[in-house]
Amino acid sequence: MRWFTNLKTRSKLTAGFGLVILLLLVIIITARISIQTVRVAESGIAAAILLENNFNAQQSALLSAALVPPGTEMEANVQEVDVYSSDTSAVLKRLDSLYYRDDELQSSLERITAIREEYVRTREAEVIPFIRQQKKEAAVALILGVQAERFTKMRGFAKEFSQRLTERSQATLDQAQLVFAIFGAVALLVAGVMIFGMGRLIANPLEKITVAADRIADGDLSVEFSGEDRSDEVGALTQTEVDPVLRPGLREVKLWDHGVGR
Repeated sequence: MRWFTNLKTRSKLTAGFGLVILLLLVIIITARISIQTVRVAESGIAAAILLENNFNAQQSALLSAALVPPGTEMEANVQEVDVYSSDTSAVLKRLDSLYYRDDELQSSLERITAIREEYVRTREAEVIPFIRQQKKEAAVALILGVQAERFTKMRGFAKEFSQRLTERSQATLDQAQLVFAIFGAVALLVAGVMIFGMGRLIANPLEKITVAADRIADGDLSVEFSGEDRSDEVGALTQTEVDPVLRPGLREVKLWDHGVGR
């Protein structure tokens, strides 16, 4: 570490504090990225849960429409199915915009979308017409048959999607905590080394130089110094004190200073 000892004091402080600041920047950037990732994941989880709820609501409203007598209530249930279906389309579009670069999640969304298209096609072309034509048995058979199978698959994919996002969010938090712990510990270590090192490299030598200068001023010109081979400010000050030509002058200055003080 000879090269560090020979650095100017400004350079020593810049290097030490610069390293601490760099470590803190890494922590801040990691925290920002982690928070952003978790927020996106939370948004996706909320959308996936809403998707699952919409699937449940559509299936329930469709079955209710098939079981009630024709009239206002039946049409209200059919309209409710349309509303939930529109909401589902919006949720799928939102999820696609959030994860269009994620191949794994895109694959899940594509499977949900493909099954939903079959579900909607059967619903619009067969189930709802059967309900309005009072062919309740045929409508219920479809709702509880092939439509129920598709519904179960869609809901399962939606749950799987939500679970993947939850796992990713937890993994991101775990990774962020590890980064905080490592870089936080390193930052504390660097700060401790700086305190100890600056005291050893600057404060202690200056204290020794002050004591030696007082001894020279008292007439002891045989004081020995260490550190005159350093090329920083402490080394320059030590070389000044070591110079045999300057030592008597230092003593005279000290004596004069004391005389003025009196």
